[in-house]
Amino acid sequence: GMVRDIAVDPRGEGRVYAGARSGIFVSHNGGEDWTGIATGEYKDIDWHTISVSPHQPDQLLAGITCRRNAVLSENGGKTWKEVISLVGNYAFSSFEFAPSDPQVVYASTAGYISCGQMEYPYPGKGIYVSGDGGRTWKAANNDTTQDAAVFQLSVHPQDANIVFAATANHSLLKTTDGGQTWEPVAENIFKGKNVTGVRISPVNPNLVFAGSFHAGLLRSEDGGVTWKSAAAGLNPEATVVDVVFDPADPQVIYLADLHSGVYRSTNGGTRWQAVNKGLDVRAIHALALTSD
Repeated sequence: GMVRDIAVDPRGEGRVYAGARSGIFVSHNGGEDWTGIATGEYKDIDWHTISVSPHQPDQLLAGITCRRNAVLSENGGKTWKEVISLVGNYAFSSFEFAPSDPQVVYASTAGYISCGQMEYPYPGKGIYVSGDGGRTWKAANNDTTQDAAVFQLSVHPQDANIVFAATANHSLLKTTDGGQTWEPVAENIFKGKNVTGVRISPVNPNLVFAGSFHAGLLRSEDGGVTWKSAAAGLNPEATVVDVVFDPADPQVIYLADLHSGVYRSTNGGTRWQAVNKGLDVRAIHALALTSD
């Protein structure tokens, strides 16, 4: 089945989680063997997203599209419990733990017509925030974001109140107060664009990457105020849906293009090269790097 999300245990023990159409799976040996962990009450299909806490790696958040809910495990996926559900044709599209605060987690939503997949032009329910590690949630929206359909969130590495949101219907947004207010980022560049991904560098918070549908990649070196193209070496119509930074070398960055696979930069994201040897299916939804 389709794998929609992937997350790595930060302890570097070879544990990898995959969120897929057919369930949630874990590997304990770097992806060689997989075991289903959507069991019991949650033996269900159409899981959309999975995230591992960088602070407490047995703490997992996942979203089941057709159930319109988020579920939390505090024991590495042995058991799950529902922590929030949505009413209507909405589901959770991503979870982002704040790197600087183990209690703060953000969740994004999107809408659908059929719960088998998110229909991103369809409105969502914006963004939610938890202050207790994902156990309880409240809306983190203003008038702009309450119907936002969100592809991806990125939380500032040192300030849990600063978040970027890549949305399908409100372009690129940013909050500096934990989601009480959201402002459009660089409207002259992003207005009207279907923004598919955004990532802040974990070592240099002024460095931000953003991708839009069929529009390559943009890079900001001043926290999102000004932007320039960073698409050298990419498919010119790339739809960038994920960017990940090598923890051992911040100049090494990987990205996922929904249409043409995986690319790597060795110079901080100014030039890219395809790294697709052996990759038969090149519609990439998500990337994750192990700590080593």
